[in-house]
Amino acid sequence: MKRIYLDQNKWIDLASADKGLAKGAAFDDALVLLRAAVSAGSISLPLSSAHYIETHNRRHWESRRDLAATMVDFSRMHTIAPPDALVPGQVDRALDQFFDTRATPRPLRPFGTGASHAFNRDIPSYRVPEPLVPLVADRWGFERGANQLRELVLLAGLPPEDEAKIADYKPLSHLQVGEQYARDKQALRETRAAASWHKGERAKRVAKAQAFTDHLEVINEALELAGLSADVLYSGGIEGMTKFLEAVPTIFASSELERLRHSASQKAWERQDLNDISALSVATVYCDIVVTERLWVDAAQRAGLDNRFGTFFLSRLDHLPAHVI
Repeated sequence: MKRIYLDQNKWIDLASADKGLAKGAAFDDALVLLRAAVSAGSISLPLSSAHYIETHNRRHWESRRDLAATMVDFSRMHTIAPPDALVPGQVDRALDQFFDTRATPRPLRPFGTGASHAFNRDIPSYRVPEPLVPLVADRWGFERGANQLRELVLLAGLPPEDEAKIADYKPLSHLQVGEQYARDKQALRETRAAASWHKGERAKRVAKAQAFTDHLEVINEALELAGLSADVLYSGGIEGMTKFLEAVPTIFASSELERLRHSASQKAWERQDLNDISALSVATVYCDIVVTERLWVDAAQRAGLDNRFGTFFLSRLDHLPAHVI
């Protein structure tokens, strides 16, 4: 099965074609191909946590509902795990590769189904309360339908009349996280540029240092599980620590995408960059094709992520059929 990751804008393009809108006409071929391939089970279009978040950001209910309907139809609720679900197991494997720990690495499950997998959080499924079981003719069928509806609601969110029933409900409060992230990254870009650490070999060095610092807690946990001291990493010096980080694929992809976002683009950092880097750092490693914005396609190719992970990058959905058939 070929895994194809579509970023949010490409899902919007697909939904436009699915709804027969004039602006979606250019994507009709992709629509027909993907519908047939998904039905045949030869292609999977996994959703990430970024898709849930960005769909909720749309405040026009009908638009949000229609987009979610297309996503459910074409994804079949296949989902891709977030970095925090995969990095620990990747670090375990990197430690074993370099130091022959012989410890059992934590499992890697990049693909699964539903919001629980997309967010790496236990979101309980609906079960008919035991006192009501005698009143339900087909308990399993009822629960299956209820859980399908639950997945749709988790993706599309609630209609306005139901949102109004929730006290102090602020559907866009989470945007503050992305906005603060963008401010911090923009300030970091300016600091690095002022000291000439924003381009070339110096930018690569500082990016690796930041990646190590950002994931220090996960790395230390893995070292403890493997019965190793942090000295085994530090003793390798800059070269050894760099090779280690490059052996942890999601950390490496994330670090390179962020490095090139700093240095190769003059575009100011934006709140959605947080979701983009998080999702793409996993999709780049595990998917066969990634269809995303030109900015990220350029960054991935400049970093050589396409060759390293055997992933094909596209910036236009209407170009997808030529690379699938």
